[in-house]
Amino acid sequence: MKRLAVLLIMLCHSPLVTSEEVTLNTELGSLSGTLDSPESRSPKGLVLFISGSGPTDRDGNSVGLPGKNNSLKYLSDALVNAGYATLRFDKRLIGKSASRQLGEADLRFDTYVNDVRLWANYAAGRFAIPLFILGHSEGSLIG
Repeated sequence: MKRLAVLLIMLCHSPLVTSEEVTLNTELGSLSGTLDSPESRSPKGLVLFISGSGPTDRDGNSVGLPGKNNSLKYLSDALVNAGYATLRFDKRLIGKSASRQLGEADLRFDTYVNDVRLWANYAAGRFAIPLFILGHSEGSLIG
């Protein structure tokens, strides 16, 4: 019960966060993400989020489901509060990573794997801290 209370406090407490919209320009179109980090200290590491299958955005929301659950956003907030930086991104054709250069039929599993490599390289170029890969559903397979 004590651990649950601590987790709820972490989720509800609004840490001082530096939030930045980031964009990767690739041969297949641009990818958009959000980089959050603790404002008051150097991050312990960076957690790269990979959304699950289907039209799921960087916050964990899907156009196929009514309302917003923001599950990945809330998890990101808790990690930032615990001292980690996080990087969440919209997959190709989703949210701000929507592109007219590609159609759904053009996407392959390897496309998503390569996108994660690009994000990991971006993170490694920005930070000299450990990188953690966190995937949900299909995102765990990609990770």
